Amino acid sequence: MNLVIDFGNTRCKFYFFDGEHLSDTIVFDNDAADFSEKVLTIVNKSKICNAIVSSVGAKPDLLTSLLSNKCNVITLNSNTNIPISNSYVNPEQLGNDRLAAAVGASVLFPGRDALVVDAGTAITYEFVEGGKRYLGGSISPGLSLRFAALHEHTAKLPLLQPSPVSDKIPTDTQSAINNGVINGVIAEIEWFVAYAKQKFKNPAIIFTGGDTIFLAGKLKNTIFAEPNLVAIGLNRILQYNVSEND
Repeated sequence: MNLVIDFGNTRCKFYFFDGEHLSDTIVFDNDAADFSEKVLTIVNKSKICNAIVSSVGAKPDLLTSLLSNKCNVITLNSNTNIPISNSYVNPEQLGNDRLAAAVGASVLFPGRDALVVDAGTAITYEFVEGGKRYLGGSISPGLSLRFAALHEHTAKLPLLQPSPVSDKIPTDTQSAINNGVINGVIAEIEWFVAYAKQKFKNPAIIFTGGDTIFLAGKLKNTIFAEPNLVAIGLNRILQYNVSEND
């Protein structure tokens, strides 16, 4: 059994893989008072052989120490071996989630060009060539950041949550904000999809991230939605490192 830990800005996600198969997922808040106890409880109840920790926060060392007596564990960083080549100029500046999403694309669509759209707090666009080479990508604000920016940097605009858009021209402020933000994001995504189709022949378009469900149905293009893409990529990186050490 492989354990993949994705330690994000607010939540810690545990993914359990039996080979390539995702068998279970556990999620809890990073700031839980009993964080260490929760981790130990999860680990002690599971037959884990190998684990990988991917973190954007300050607890990778804690997680590694909690796991080290239980199984073989690696912490993902710019020095970790990965199963695809990386064209990023400064690998240490590349977010683990972006790299793992690119690797995940190579798992789901081996040998195929791909564009990964990860719609979360930020929206990232990752390009993978032939399932073997990560070319790089782009980063822009996600839905929540765009709504927050309008509220925080203006005097009167309210803070909104995304809601369905109308085809009609908005005649009130709330609709104006909602339609502007969401249609702007959709137009941006469609541009990157069109760019990928110009650059590659028949690329796979893969959608992941927290806003996947909300945005995916509004796109004109055919896409493949995989909410666990980052976890799939992390599991593949773990498998690759374990096999190299065998």
